[in-house]
Amino acid sequence: MRLTLIMVSVSLLLAGCGGAAPPELVEINGSVTYQSEPVKDGVIKFIPTQSSGAPRRSAEIKEGVYSATGRGALGIGTYKVEILAYKGDPPDTKSYPVSDAASEKIQRKPRVQILPDKYNKSSEIEELKIQSGTGSIKKDFKLE
Repeated sequence: MRLTLIMVSVSLLLAGCGGAAPPELVEINGSVTYQSEPVKDGVIKFIPTQSSGAPRRSAEIKEGVYSATGRGALGIGTYKVEILAYKGDPPDTKSYPVSDAASEKIQRKPRVQILPDKYNKSSEIEELKIQSGTGSIKKDFKLE
């Protein structure tokens, strides 16, 4: 009796494991330039619109190139695009207990976002629409 109960339980568990198919993801990559120069260091954000059930994604921009692949790929839906570009060094993780002229010289310059709001906070970049069955996408962004 106990063996029968175990077999039935295992059968029910296996039957329920099929579940829904994983969401369809589309890889996207390309280049980002600002005033005809590659963005050396930045982030591109893909923010789903209200009508889209897709998850939010972002990708690093390095030397003018970005890539959203694997688990970072985009789901089916419509996205607002925001781009940030930085000058300066990444945040300094060192601790400087005393502030004097010598330590001030060795501290890194703060990282500053250099793009106008029309490319990020108040993005005017055309929305990106990802449709089912779309293969990998190459999308370049030329910001002026």
